[in-house]
Amino acid sequence: MVAMPSHTSYCISLGPQSPGGVERGKKALPKEADFALHFLHPFTHPPSRVESSRQMSSTHPLELPEVLSHIAKFVPLSRLLTYALVSRTWSQAFIPYIWRNIRLDEKWPTLPWSFSIHSHHVKSLEIYCTPTSEHAAMKCPNLESLTLTGCRQNLFSLQLIMGHPSLTRLQMHQLWSNYQSGFWDEVLGFRHLKHLALSVVTFADDDVDKFWQLCTRMERLELSKLRLASHGNLSSMEFPLIKEFRVGIDQQEESSLYLDLIKRCPSLTACNWKIGDREADKHFVSGFVDLVASKTWSDLDSVDSASNFITNEDLSKIMEGMTQISILNIGSTWEAFGSNSTELLRPRFSNLKELSLGYCITAAGPLAQEIMSSCPMLEKLSIPHINASEIASGRPWVCLGLKKLSVRFCFRPATVGLLQPLVFEQLSRLKRLEDLRIDGISDDPTLRKMRLQETFDLRLCRGLGKLSTLRSLAVINFLDTDQKMGDEEVDWMIEHWTSLVEVNGTLNTSKQEFDEALRGRLEKHGVRTKAAERRISRHGDSPDFESDVESDYDESI
Repeated sequence: MVAMPSHTSYCISLGPQSPGGVERGKKALPKEADFALHFLHPFTHPPSRVESSRQMSSTHPLELPEVLSHIAKFVPLSRLLTYALVSRTWSQAFIPYIWRNIRLDEKWPTLPWSFSIHSHHVKSLEIYCTPTSEHAAMKCPNLESLTLTGCRQNLFSLQLIMGHPSLTRLQMHQLWSNYQSGFWDEVLGFRHLKHLALSVVTFADDDVDKFWQLCTRMERLELSKLRLASHGNLSSMEFPLIKEFRVGIDQQEESSLYLDLIKRCPSLTACNWKIGDREADKHFVSGFVDLVASKTWSDLDSVDSASNFITNEDLSKIMEGMTQISILNIGSTWEAFGSNSTELLRPRFSNLKELSLGYCITAAGPLAQEIMSSCPMLEKLSIPHINASEIASGRPWVCLGLKKLSVRFCFRPATVGLLQPLVFEQLSRLKRLEDLRIDGISDDPTLRKMRLQETFDLRLCRGLGKLSTLRSLAVINFLDTDQKMGDEEVDWMIEHWTSLVEVNGTLNTSKQEFDEALRGRLEKHGVRTKAAERRISRHGDSPDFESDVESDYDESI
């Protein structure tokens, strides 16, 4: 039978980031991928023996197009490329999914000759290189999503966009006003466009109101570093369809602009902001808190902020102004989560889907265990730390649909052997987990005062084998932890974590050469690895430091 991991999406990356360039969450493609990409098409394969023998008999379930199409939604790209070579029926069923998402970059900016055969299958196109006349001439009649980023756009970019009026999503980076003559008039005719993402875009005075008019039809808007000659007629406009708003701000002037914009979005359900300027950060937080407190948005249920200036009082006002909360991310604020915030959040536990309190030291400890055992809908969770003794004495975790978890497990040195198997037992119940981060070394003085040990020992003799249930695990981080893994643990990971693509952390902190050998074994099986720099000591000691190595698994605009 065909193996069916968790539902996923993938993207053919024609740049050699890996042997086949499979995007996030999938192992590297085999070398045969190039052959498949260039030569697969619905008429390549003669009928297989299986097909020929069944022509006069009833159709096998695995030859039904509707069955194969459903299977394709769950199968990684590397397997689809293999399955498409099995027979004509499988080829016809799987090729639309193989070509659905295409990515070009500077290392491989051109398309294979067979693109013209399959262009009608392409639904998403990402170009991370300087557009050329070849790109401008591309025709994908069913294209829905187009991403142009990573370089400055030119006339070829605009020609490519204008040649695809069926777009529902458009993302652009670095577009100057001197290229835009007539462009926004053309885009206004894209009746299906609902999602617009722009960064580092300048607007001439004549185009500002055309842009605002386009925004009135958007349902999702992502803006960063816009440069407008004026605000045009913004003060007289409404944006009734915008539900999701994401913004990146580096100037206080932008902060005022975006606050003026979002208060004209009565249907807003989600707001996400990242701000690089200190004063702009303070200004936006203050304005946003006032808007939420005044009940500007009746349906707002998602707030995602990397602000350093949200206080406990601000957070309390935000939650009081929201009738329901499904997403609450305030991961960059140290002490925003006080007792008032806790009491306001507790009645919303049943509806929470994402919660990030990664730097809120007041949200750790008993509250962390309470969250894990009280939020059945939770899919993403980031909390500073949780004491293993609280897990042992607390209720079982109910967030069984959790896909991403970031937490430090803390043990008193005398209880590690007793409590770690209990922690493994709880983790083993999170069968949908895709990303696990158990990094060590915290700046929380409470941990140091209590002399809690943060190392989570990932060895089979300590209970690692209990995590064989995590079949969907794609990324694991254990930076700044003391590990003593060996060949047995690495072989176990390869065998049981079949979706694993990335391991971040030092596998063995005792011997650098041995650690490098272990990472080499993982990489031979298509698993990317990153070791914590300066973490390894040939004498076995592990100095405290904070690594800036981060996973590539996260998606960001």
